[in-house]
Amino acid sequence: MAVEFFHKDRLGKPLALGDFVAFPLRNDLEIGKIIAIHAKMLRVVSVDETGNSRYRSSEGSLKYPHDTVWLDPSKLTFYILRKSK
Repeated sequence: MAVEFFHKDRLGKPLALGDFVAFPLRNDLEIGKIIAIHAKMLRVVSVDETGNSRYRSSEGSLKYPHDTVWLDPSKLTFYILRKSK
């Protein structure tokens, strides 16, 4: 039986697998997708303007849930459509 973990973002919104979030990476703010949920951290992979993984490695990076902010899918879709060429 798999254990499910419950995390909230910085604003108190519940986070789930597959949600899009904004998170800090190095000295920048990235948009990413949650690909795994662990006991204390989330594994997030950055996405580009087309919604695809930005890096060759889809391994992602570990982030604490309080370092993320959940993004509304409808607004993110608009962002992707606006930025795509």
